Amino acid sequence: MIRLDHDTLGIPATGLEVLRDLVHERTGIFYDANRTDMFAERLAPLVVRRGFRSFLDLYYLLKYDDAAALPAWREIFDALAVPETYFWREIDQIKAVVCRVIPELVRRARPRGPHLEHSVRERRGAADDRDGPRGVGLVRSRAD
Repeated sequence: MIRLDHDTLGIPATGLEVLRDLVHERTGIFYDANRTDMFAERLAPLVVRRGFRSFLDLYYLLKYDDAAALPAWREIFDALAVPETYFWREIDQIKAVVCRVIPELVRRARPRGPHLEHSVRERRGAADDRDGPRGVGLVRSRAD
């Protein structure tokens, strides 16, 4: 399988460091020198889609073209974001929620009424997958 990184797409690394620094300045997302290739790999398709010849072109758009920068920043966030969480992969964290957090919520809410079971609901982030509810449900069923 051919990787779609900046080398295989023919994008020179020109401007990669200043782009990396701008992304860090504006978003707080930092890629050190050892991870610059990963940064370039994630943004190379965006450079190609916009018809740019280098990362420097993308840098100029983000830095000096306010109208076009907003949608480009959204694409950069999408390209750099990892759409998953590690939280639900560790059984100890699930057990902590089921055995400590939920009972504490129940204990604190008891003075409010007998229908607490209906008022304690699981909240998930937008990036979470469905493994969270399954994990909590599994641990709760074994704890009963």
